[in-house]
Amino acid sequence: MPAEMAEKLKGESGCVTSIGMSCMGNSVCLHNRAEPAEMILCELEGVGCRWGSVHNDVVNDGSRMQRLVVTCSNVGLPDLHKAVQVGALRIV
Repeated sequence: MPAEMAEKLKGESGCVTSIGMSCMGNSVCLHNRAEPAEMILCELEGVGCRWGSVHNDVVNDGSRMQRLVVTCSNVGLPDLHKAVQVGALRIV
């Protein structure tokens, strides 16, 4: 893991007591369970990795953070179409 990503994973406290991880196919998502402000992403490519991060916009919203679930899944157009049909997703 690049040092920049490790620093984002540590968060403001500078330490990590527990790391959450989800993986699917060639993608891995890591987050600091105590400070989930950044989601660290790793995409496995051949013999190497491509690293990135995504900011968690709801980290300061206590009501939303109580329901935070991090997971990985393959989602295709048929899945999105079904979600729109049952009203579980609204595409704007």
